Amino acid sequence: MIKRTILFVIGIIFMVSASGFCGSVDLDFRLHRSGNAALRSALLPGWGQFFNRQSFKGEVLGTIFFASLGGYLYFTGVANKDYRDYETKGLRSDSLYSDYETHQRQASFAVGLAAGTWVISVVDAYIFGTPRRAADDQQLSSRAPGLQWACNPDGASLQRKWYFQ
Repeated sequence: MIKRTILFVIGIIFMVSASGFCGSVDLDFRLHRSGNAALRSALLPGWGQFFNRQSFKGEVLGTIFFASLGGYLYFTGVANKDYRDYETKGLRSDSLYSDYETHQRQASFAVGLAAGTWVISVVDAYIFGTPRRAADDQQLSSRAPGLQWACNPDGASLQRKWYFQ
């Protein structure tokens, strides 16, 4: 219930802030900019580091993020199983409840590690995403995706664009 409430609040905040912005933003992923690198890492941790040609750092951050996310899912499942077993047995002083608490703490640690890795990945990609010269930008991709945010009289819109050269 708490997760749904948090997601609902985040969605409302996003919609209100998005509708209040009535400018036109064009994200061109062909250009090597700090913002593009950070956006890539926000979508997939480590992708911004690969974009900045720091492949080892990208591999490490991506591995830590996905391993800790997998750990969260695993330990949450084990904790839920322990709690169901505890409820079925019905004894207050049973060790199943302490097992449940241990697995819950491990799941909390794993999700905290995933969130921290995500933040570090975005910030690192932004800091080390220094602009390259224009010749380098053309070598990235001749066909690249982009996003365009526009505010129309009908409302705000987000459109995916493909750039061809």
